[in-house]
Amino acid sequence: MAETTSLLADVDSTSLLSQTAESKPASQYFKGIRKLLSIIAVVSSIISIGLLVSNLIIIGNAQFSWNPWWTQQKSKQLIFVMIPSIVFSALNIFVTIPILLSMVVDGVLAGYVIARVVGFIESFPDSSWCQTRYNYPGRTPIPPPAGCGHWKLVSTVLMGITAGFSILIAYVYCLHCSIAPSELGSLPNQVVAEAVGPVATNRRDLHSN
Repeated sequence: MAETTSLLADVDSTSLLSQTAESKPASQYFKGIRKLLSIIAVVSSIISIGLLVSNLIIIGNAQFSWNPWWTQQKSKQLIFVMIPSIVFSALNIFVTIPILLSMVVDGVLAGYVIARVVGFIESFPDSSWCQTRYNYPGRTPIPPPAGCGHWKLVSTVLMGITAGFSILIAYVYCLHCSIAPSELGSLPNQVVAEAVGPVATNRRDLHSN
């Protein structure tokens, strides 16, 4: 009878220890994915800010047929989105944020980035930037400033790359939010396994003695 009890105890402890081994990798897997996504968001946000600032400097100093005020405003609005993106993603890398709170912030940032990117894309350079104007009265034609087409192309390229990174950031936050329920579902098993694991190990040691 004692041998049967000892055998059952060994089986129970082995089962519990195997559950511990299975639950820890699951939790670590999700944490690793979240950290990787946060790193991508930080890097993409920093690059986006650099591109936005560069574009603001260019369109603020280059000569165009019309003042690109609308593009400047949309660029500044997108910068204001990237700053909290960097802060929150950096916190996710170095600090363990509660999963439910992380889901809420991820959803808010994803929606905020998407909304600003749509407005940013609408402010892309168009033909009016380098069109011929007419001075009234008399309809005297005023040709586009020298180098207007060149700087318009540069601005378009910078804004296109920025829009791509911004969409990537929004996608990262959507992924970040989507894996949170899976990570949350893996937590109870891990907590139970970690709580019972030492007990099972102690029982096994006692029976072996």
